[in-house]
Amino acid sequence: MIVRFLKQLAPEIIKGRFSALKNFRYYGPWKSSQESNSMVDRKPCLTYEAMDIINNYITPKARVFEYGGGGSTLYFTDRAAEVVTVEHNPNWWDKITQAVTASKWTGKLLQPTREKNEKDPSDPANYSSAEKFGTYREYASYIDNYGDEYFDIVMVDGRSRPSCIKHSLPKLKTGGLLIVDDVYRDYYLPHFKEILEKNFQQLCFLPGPVPYYNFFGQTGVWKKLKN
Repeated sequence: MIVRFLKQLAPEIIKGRFSALKNFRYYGPWKSSQESNSMVDRKPCLTYEAMDIINNYITPKARVFEYGGGGSTLYFTDRAAEVVTVEHNPNWWDKITQAVTASKWTGKLLQPTREKNEKDPSDPANYSSAEKFGTYREYASYIDNYGDEYFDIVMVDGRSRPSCIKHSLPKLKTGGLLIVDDVYRDYYLPHFKEILEKNFQQLCFLPGPVPYYNFFGQTGVWKKLKN
């Protein structure tokens, strides 16, 4: 396992990103996690660095919205006052609804429309995904049912992520956390580069170990400074 870990870490060191060396502190938990899963442990599949930030931020009064559910849903319902989840996958939806019993949770299964959609998935206006199938307008815009600056945390870890980010920004409180997983995919953030630089503070972005996976991931976390 240590060899696999080092192979994942080496590219960052070669690039001169020596801050990546702090990922060594996560080696023990990462190794142990390989024998479990997120639903059993009631934890999200995000980088350990991102989880450190979230653990230090979340409070019992927090309101959370998540695009894509799973172990993260259980984690948030264990800690927050209100959790809203939209999910597109019926199989995952069944697992989530069987596991979540908290009354503080609101969940919605919103599948894409059933037609080919080859529009550019990086454009938030297209409500498309890299799968080139279906339109996720209802899914991405579900957060519009809530008032502006309503949520303390918004996590984007589902389909049509640029569209989800677009709808999320006004719904996130000033001082709140925006979490976007898998930001190594270069089509997620181009449309938000300016607003993230001007109105947000980047807290986490570099690749790092993710529990339950034998490869490094990349989770972006930003703190909203202003609208």
